Amino acid sequence: MTNLIVRVNVVDATVNYATTPADYITVDIAADRLIWTAGSVDVYDHCGYSPTAMQLNAAATLIIASNVEVAYCFLDDVSSVDKLHQVIGMGSGTGRYVFCFSFDALTSSEPTLEAWDTIAHSSTNLHVLGNGTPANSMIHAICTTSGAPAPSWSGISLAGANVVELNDGSGALGAAADLYANIYIKIPASYSTPEVSQPVLTVRYTYV
Repeated sequence: MTNLIVRVNVVDATVNYATTPADYITVDIAADRLIWTAGSVDVYDHCGYSPTAMQLNAAATLIIASNVEVAYCFLDDVSSVDKLHQVIGMGSGTGRYVFCFSFDALTSSEPTLEAWDTIAHSSTNLHVLGNGTPANSMIHAICTTSGAPAPSWSGISLAGANVVELNDGSGALGAAADLYANIYIKIPASYSTPEVSQPVLTVRYTYV
């Protein structure tokens, strides 16, 4: 059995996990959540609590007349005192070591990063996922395992069959490895429908 541990960088997106493990926090996928937000006086790095729905609504990114990228991604680490931790390097800049996917053994397929409405992995009807058209997904992702992304990258519009190959298209893993990606959300100009949503990010792989 090959196990996966998901980590986020909270210190320096130029440093990988193998070099400085202390820069990363392990995500408890059963309890923690990632929050993309504009931030506010109630929703900020190390705020010390998990924000309520009302606080998150007040900190939402506003739809404007031009494309707008969501400014922050926080890990709501429910087991920590600080609770919210800013994911460093997240965005359309050159952050390379942002989201880390650590595999403890080989795989028989290339791991892929995916986005779906629910854990049923059968639909992409959320507005953030393109309202049923994956090519219109607002979630942008790119593999950074082999190198940093170019500035202002757009990557893959992540939804349904639109996936990111986390080994940069090189296929299955022959041994344990740390793979990397960057992910951001950009809301199209004057988008007509606001939404509060909880899309599911999934890493799919097979093993012997």
